[in-house]
Amino acid sequence: MDGIYKRRASGRDLLIYKRGDGGPVVYWPVGAGEDAAGECLRVFELVKRGCKDGDFTLAAFFVEDWNRQLTPWQAPAVFGRDAFLGEGDITLEWLMSKGIPEVEEESKPACARRRDFQSKPSCARWPDKPPYHESLAGALGIPELMPPIWRRDFQSKKRRYIAGYSLAGLFALWSLHRTTLFNGAAGCSASLWFPGWEDFADAHPLKEKSIVYLSLGKREEKTRTRVISCIGPVMRSYEKTLIENPFVISTELAWHDGGHFTRTDERMAQGILWLIRTDEDIGGDLKPELKENPCGKD
Repeated sequence: MDGIYKRRASGRDLLIYKRGDGGPVVYWPVGAGEDAAGECLRVFELVKRGCKDGDFTLAAFFVEDWNRQLTPWQAPAVFGRDAFLGEGDITLEWLMSKGIPEVEEESKPACARRRDFQSKPSCARWPDKPPYHESLAGALGIPELMPPIWRRDFQSKKRRYIAGYSLAGLFALWSLHRTTLFNGAAGCSASLWFPGWEDFADAHPLKEKSIVYLSLGKREEKTRTRVISCIGPVMRSYEKTLIENPFVISTELAWHDGGHFTRTDERMAQGILWLIRTDEDIGGDLKPELKENPCGKD
């Protein structure tokens, strides 16, 4: 059924635009400010207009504290005294165990619900030989290995993506490297200046057949803030890495007029639309990975 729905999963609100029962699902972390609902509705409308045909679901979930809940590890403050507290894993775990089941099982018969999303800690798959990057273990306090969060019995047939703006864009791209859960991501003006990002991305490869959209304002790299001023070279370097990566089947880096806060709704919608349209173009190559459950049948 088409329409906009509000859901709540384990204390966190979601606002969902749904067109039909098929097509991809795009997850989108949004700041829980005064205009959060308005921002969602504006982007929903832009995506709806830009995608005239085909089913899709766009699920926004609200985040109270970006510096705490969307950052992958701790880092010093850039503006004022608000340091980055690095609790992104908690948010990602909520998305996997609560948010995605709430969104993707909403249309299932009651007898079928929860079957694809059973979680058994003993089924977690860990790499035998983790990659070691000495720089990750230094002053930044980044673990030498951040094991992928893989649930072997997580077998939903939905093709899913994650998109975000600014720190939420960093969270989206980090989640793509961190798990095998998503087929692709859109990092719109993503905060890839975040200390340690390049080492992390190098140490945690993407899964096969990923698609990645990046965007940046042309004035963003001209900021006087030293930490953030590296964003242009970092973004270009990451794009080059994606182009050369055989596991990435489509990627794009879009440059927009203005700075970080210029026409953010339109830029966010453009990234989401790119994911949906690319999924339509190459959807046959994006079949979900249905991994065997080593714990046996339920």
